[in-house]
Amino acid sequence: MTTLTSSSHYALRTPANAAPLQTPVAQTIIRHRREATAEPVPLPESGSSRETGDKALAALYGHALLKSLEGSHDEVMVENVPHHSTFGQWWAQLGRAMESRGVKDWLVKQNADMNSVKISPESGEISFKLKSRTASDRRIERYGPSNARWADVGRFVKEAGSVASSNCPFSFQPPLSEDSSSVPLWLIGRFYGEGNLSDDEARTRAQALIRDNTFVERPSDYYGYLDEARSEDKLGEQKAALADNNTRLNIVISLKDLISTVTKDPKTSDQILDLLNTTRVRVEPDSTYPQALLNANNTTSLKEYITEKGWNIPKSLPELRNLEAAILSPAPQPTRYGNYGGALAWPIPLSTINQQKLKAMLNRGEIGNISTGSAKSVLDYLMQGRVFDPSDLRNPRSVIDTLIQSPKGKALGEAIKAEFDALEVECSAEDWLLTALSFFNLHPTYPMSSKGDIPVAQLERGDAFGRSAQQIFTRVADDLLSSGAATSPENARVHAHLLLSSRAPEYLVKDIPEKVTLGSHSWVSFTTAVARLEARSPGSTASMSYGDVMLAAEIAPISAQEQIIEYEAQERALKYWGLANGLGYPMNETSKKKVRDAYNEQISELKTASGAQNTPMPTAKDIALAELKKALPEMTEKQFEEKCLTLEPYIPDYPGPYSVLDLYLKGKFEFYSEPPQRAATDLQGNFITQDAYKGTLVSSSTNVNITELLPTLEQLPNVAEPFTKQFSEYSHLIERNTAAQVKHLIATQPLNIRRDLEFGSITIMREDSLKWKKTQAALTPEILPREHNNLIVRTVRNGQRRTYEIDPTAGRMIERLDLNGVAVGGIRFPEKRLVEIKPEGYADYIYTEHPHPTSIPYSFDSSRTHLIADAFKEHIDIKSYRDEAQGLTTFDTEIPFYKKAQEFFFDLIPLRSAIVNFSNGNIQDGFGDLIFDAFGFVIGLGAAAKGVKALHTGASAADKAIRVGKILGRAAVGALNPIDGLIDLGKIGIGLAKKGVGLAKKGTHIVVDGFRSITRNADDVGSVLISSKHLNKASVGTFKVGSETVQGPAIFKNDNWYAYNPTKNEAFGSALVNFKPTNASRPLSHADLTKSWDKLMAKPGRKSGVCYTASVQLGEAEQALSSNVLDAIRKSASTVPGTNYTPAYLELMGINPANTKSIFNPAEISESGLINFKSLHGEKNFKHTVYLQKTEKGELFLYNFNGVPLDGAMLKNGHPLKQVSGGGFVYDISHGNHKGLQDYLDHPIDGAEYTFTTAGTLNANVQKLKA
Repeated sequence: MTTLTSSSHYALRTPANAAPLQTPVAQTIIRHRREATAEPVPLPESGSSRETGDKALAALYGHALLKSLEGSHDEVMVENVPHHSTFGQWWAQLGRAMESRGVKDWLVKQNADMNSVKISPESGEISFKLKSRTASDRRIERYGPSNARWADVGRFVKEAGSVASSNCPFSFQPPLSEDSSSVPLWLIGRFYGEGNLSDDEARTRAQALIRDNTFVERPSDYYGYLDEARSEDKLGEQKAALADNNTRLNIVISLKDLISTVTKDPKTSDQILDLLNTTRVRVEPDSTYPQALLNANNTTSLKEYITEKGWNIPKSLPELRNLEAAILSPAPQPTRYGNYGGALAWPIPLSTINQQKLKAMLNRGEIGNISTGSAKSVLDYLMQGRVFDPSDLRNPRSVIDTLIQSPKGKALGEAIKAEFDALEVECSAEDWLLTALSFFNLHPTYPMSSKGDIPVAQLERGDAFGRSAQQIFTRVADDLLSSGAATSPENARVHAHLLLSSRAPEYLVKDIPEKVTLGSHSWVSFTTAVARLEARSPGSTASMSYGDVMLAAEIAPISAQEQIIEYEAQERALKYWGLANGLGYPMNETSKKKVRDAYNEQISELKTASGAQNTPMPTAKDIALAELKKALPEMTEKQFEEKCLTLEPYIPDYPGPYSVLDLYLKGKFEFYSEPPQRAATDLQGNFITQDAYKGTLVSSSTNVNITELLPTLEQLPNVAEPFTKQFSEYSHLIERNTAAQVKHLIATQPLNIRRDLEFGSITIMREDSLKWKKTQAALTPEILPREHNNLIVRTVRNGQRRTYEIDPTAGRMIERLDLNGVAVGGIRFPEKRLVEIKPEGYADYIYTEHPHPTSIPYSFDSSRTHLIADAFKEHIDIKSYRDEAQGLTTFDTEIPFYKKAQEFFFDLIPLRSAIVNFSNGNIQDGFGDLIFDAFGFVIGLGAAAKGVKALHTGASAADKAIRVGKILGRAAVGALNPIDGLIDLGKIGIGLAKKGVGLAKKGTHIVVDGFRSITRNADDVGSVLISSKHLNKASVGTFKVGSETVQGPAIFKNDNWYAYNPTKNEAFGSALVNFKPTNASRPLSHADLTKSWDKLMAKPGRKSGVCYTASVQLGEAEQALSSNVLDAIRKSASTVPGTNYTPAYLELMGINPANTKSIFNPAEISESGLINFKSLHGEKNFKHTVYLQKTEKGELFLYNFNGVPLDGAMLKNGHPLKQVSGGGFVYDISHGNHKGLQDYLDHPIDGAEYTFTTAGTLNANVQKLKA
């Protein structure tokens, strides 16, 4: 017996400064020892099993352990580690991850010295030196999970490294390829639990290892989790995931090439489809991509790959670019506990009955031998007796995670699990605890909203509209505290975080701008973006910033499923938008359309206004340059602006030098001196006659020949007319933009302010700044130039007077308490005076009070809002600039009008000031490369705009940058169109979609396709389940959820079928009643099946064989049958001599007398499958098998191998003889064209009856056999 203790000397030479490896204190390990011998036990000469590899590695480890005792300070390495040993397999997987394209490309981009790379799997960090640094420069570059790109490409390194190093707490050098077989001694010792030994113990242990070739045995009750993590199934899953990722990068390279081709030579949608069909991409070995779709070179077409993934086929260059961006975008970082929803966040949530049982159990306060006592919630119970540092409480997620992992939390989860295990409800203890935490109120005194999603403190309190996310979060926490549901402010914030995680995760996103208020269009686009990310990875957005979320949402959905998720999320958000904007909460299609139309109108107006910020003010210079370039195309702009022209003789009034542009703008090409105002005299006093003289333009530059240019310049049109027209259009545009700013600002205010402005009496004023001048009579006021264009609005509603200052440029309204007592026309001595503004065209009635105490106004487009917007237009007086421009006939780039007009208009463009701040490094109004504009849109600058390489300080840089600002986050797409034909939105509740479940209607069934993993790297879950050797007890089928029939994957466990959760890779919920397996894959077209069959038959060692093996292989080619069905069929059909149709075969096919038929009815064929024919004569044995394909369009194709009588019947009924690979024939029996088949059944001599076995049933029966 070998006893390991933690007090002995650590002989395995861990790296310097490493924490010692921990083993259970005084843990006794019992193993059966062989009889001691003088020679090592010989290993088998050959063999590739793990056991063989581990034995070989044990001997190598023993020799290396002896070497480590020789006193060398160098790290001892074990060489030639067997690749088929358990450790060797995981070391090779780590090598594969390190040499994967994503990791290699990232390291090359970082200029990493590959020989210096180290990883720390526990923390997810990688470190290295840079190639460019000298040997004496010891600085190390480090990257961790906070670096999104490394977190994405390095996730396979972290996963494999964690297993290979047993969650090593310190760094080590990873293998750089899968062929690496040199490993540090200590790492292997850690993997096999060889423990801490003194030198003498290590020597004895080494000799035993060399003799016995066996590592120390570990108690399974303590180390069982390691065996599971290291299992060949887990290894296979990681190899498949890595291969899928490498294939994904192969796809990106092909897409980049295709995008380059289409960019250089634009293509039609049909031509793009042709390119997708002809572009071949390599699919990496071990990938989950169906092998039947690959040719002998392991390649497939881009179109086939995209189709198999369930993505939409791109038809244009923007769609190609979007697909590339989607594939490259890092997946949202998963969190350990998701959104804390537990069983409520399952693809199909815990049944209402079981929820009620759990609530009743919690309300009683007695779960097994655990009592929650007086705790008001499960969270309160777990926090009792715990003391958290204030800094910890500022990170609620960390606190919640700590409580879940605490002994108290684990015990409660296990106690709940024990109660429900007896009810045959599949759920982990962890999920039970999370579910209990979600039922936040053990003693229901705190009301939930009628919508059932978040507390009353949220959406149903109208005064929440117009409030920021942080204000709402604070309200939730305050309400939890005041209602007694939470016991302290700190507890309340943690409780609020837990509560909102699964119900309204948008409130937990970091750094949400205060202007993104509940009920605004910005909130609609933001919450839609959050829902898309949460569908892919529940709980992920709590660690993301607002900017991260909106940048991720910039990528449009690439599949029908993602489109559905986006549509459903926006539909939910629009309902609250409608409520917040006075349109009511839409409950039917008519009211929904009304809301969508209003939203579209608002988005369209604001998008136009936002885009108009990029419109530069027209200048005569730009117009003149355009005319000059048109008339003189051989000259450059630099030549036009070169100041090289002067007059000879010199004329003092025209000193110059001038440019060609100057002359054109002045409209002057002849210059004369001015006659003197007074005649000159000579010394004798005689008058001297002085005539005006002409100056001739001469050029000092060889680049400008003014003599040749003048005839052309004199024929050019005057600049005044086009300038006047363009300036007028621009000024009207700015007026409309100003009105849109005001409308958006008012519409996004808190509801009490909107009601004041809408229903109270109203007075609109400007606030003049005064300067007092002393005159002979008295002091008189002088109005100073304006510092801003703000207006003052006073309202009186229900006897309450309030005064607001509206600042549309800054996008804010503030209450001016200091002005409440100042009358219109009154002076706040000695500085300010209020002057009323009344725009034309409004009756006096509009200024009076209109009481509507409970109504919610549609503030964006109300008469009152238009009144205020028109007052602003009158106040800023753009018309005066328009009138001034009308009077200009000649121009000068330096005259005051341009400077004055430019500054005036720029001050009216909110985006300009933000860009100036961005250019100057002041990003307080933004987040990274993003800013929030006055119309509620996120605008990308810098890298985010993909157009600004660098911004320099100063207005000129801002003027250029303003032209490339881009609205991000699909915020400007408006209301999405209902996805007609794909889903029946009127019949589908939001609940399933909220859990990330994609929905599609097929015939009479609502298909829940959301068991499919919502990631862009995962194949259809059903296909993966059926083809995977790691989940050989799984199938896809239909079952009931309430009154609806849904489809999804299931796992056979404990003699029952259970729904399968792809996110957690486990069964969940109660046993499924009447589970009916179906074909999980998307049906192929007939042409696609033919191609797939040809590829399969072309592979070495493949042949069609007898009728039933050919039929099964056709199912495999169609991706309807898993690859292990053929082996099972062959085994079942070969057990009894004389007939292939054995009882075992018939059982696998699900054949019994009750399901045998004689009349073929096409309507009964729900999916592809096999028909087995039983003779009606003689011994009445089964005699023949065919494959029947049902395509997505409902077509039926019968494949017949080695069945001459059936071929004869089909030919007799006019079917053409169409041969396929392997020697079979295929017949189209669609649209009632199955008389030949029926004649075969009815034949008087060779007649038969048949049984049809669906592919789904056959898959499920094979899985049951394995179970």
